[in-house]
Order: sequence, then C-alpha cells, then structure tokens
Amino acid sequence: MSDAVVFLVLPSLAATLGSVLLWLWSRRRRPVESGFQEQLRALAPDDRSRPHPQPSGIVRFDDSSVEET
Repeated sequence: MSDAVVFLVLPSLAATLGSVLLWLWSRRRRPVESGFQEQLRALAPDDRSRPHPQPSGIVRFDDSSVEET
C-alpha cells in the first residue's frame, strides 16, 4: 500500500472507531426513557383546567370608522 492510502485510511478508521466507542459510552450513561404513553400523560392538560378564551383573530384594515376609547 502506498503512503497516501495509509494516510487516508488509518485516520478514517480511527475516527470511526472513536465515534462508535463514544456512542456506546454515552448510550450507557443515558437514563432509560419512559414509555410513550407516560410522556403523553405528562404533556396532557389537566382535566380541571378550563380552556382559555381565544381572540377572534379578525383585524380591521380600515380603522378610521372605529373610535378608540
């Protein structure tokens, strides 16, 4: 093998191996995630809470006829 091929292949292999080792190490340290249903329950609104009133979203372009108070 020529020096150029070795110069390109060895760092690529080292980077790949390092990435795999880092991925395995970080995966082991990560806490176990809860189930999908538990996440949905945590994000769901409380049954006792009332819906908030929403504005109509209608905006007039011609405000000259409307008097501001």
